[in-house]
Amino acid sequence: NKISSYLTIQEGCDKFCHFCVVPYTRGPEFSRPFYQILNEAKELISNGVKEITLLGQNVNAYKFFSDDKKNEYDLADLIMELEKIKNLKRIRFTTSHPKDMNEKLINCYNNSTKLMPFLHLPVQSGSDKILKSMNRKHNIQFYENILKKLKNINPEIEISSDFIIGYPGETDEDFNKTLKLVKKFSFINSYSFVFSPRPGTAASHLKLIDNTDDLNGHTDTEHYSKKRKEYFIHYKFLPGLGFYGFGLIHMIGGLSRTATSALRQLLDAGTLSNLPAGFKQRGIRIRDDAQSIQPGEFRDVD
Repeated sequence: NKISSYLTIQEGCDKFCHFCVVPYTRGPEFSRPFYQILNEAKELISNGVKEITLLGQNVNAYKFFSDDKKNEYDLADLIMELEKIKNLKRIRFTTSHPKDMNEKLINCYNNSTKLMPFLHLPVQSGSDKILKSMNRKHNIQFYENILKKLKNINPEIEISSDFIIGYPGETDEDFNKTLKLVKKFSFINSYSFVFSPRPGTAASHLKLIDNTDDLNGHTDTEHYSKKRKEYFIHYKFLPGLGFYGFGLIHMIGGLSRTATSALRQLLDAGTLSNLPAGFKQRGIRIRDDAQSIQPGEFRDVD
């Protein structure tokens, strides 16, 4: 009886970012057969699913060739084919790599009525020097151009990202470039992590950053990185509380099990919403209010 469901379409990664273990633990990129995915999606929808999130370690690298090698299918083709399924209301995908955000996929945010205006696109750092050291295979200008194209295609789109704080070799200048990027694009959300070396990766052999001046004489590099992360978290744009008071269309997931839970304000850009117990008393108003609100319904929420 799920309203929203995940559907794995791709596994593995060929990017070999120097901090990441995925290529070693999950292996090379592998894409599931195109029509197998569509058939599974139709089965999910027949069981009541209204929203499907396409999953992959590098989901926008999805690429499948037909048996005769005459037809090649990518993520954009999959999205537009899912678009045709009548009872499917919403499509999402995660997680993507900037290198695989091609024009065809970007245009889906204009051509598809069911693809939600949200993209999680990890950048990791705002510094070209650090991106090169990470082996990210793109620079900041390339990343910014993707976001600008997306905003031009669909001004309503929201972006979230990943950031690594305190990557080996990161200077205050590099860190400030990351802050500048965050301020410039006002990410709706971000996952930020203090660098932690993973055994077997290229970055595991790099010297951790150290700045005794900023630590008042301390040489604990982990402490220094955590301080940077704390500053980053307080600096970045956190829009969650600002959503109240605006008319928004939500897909209702159900009622929260705890009276203290807040409304999951992730909107059309995020996932479905769970209404907290006693939501009326909390000032959350459902337009065209009904006595019974069923999971899977779409309602205007103030």
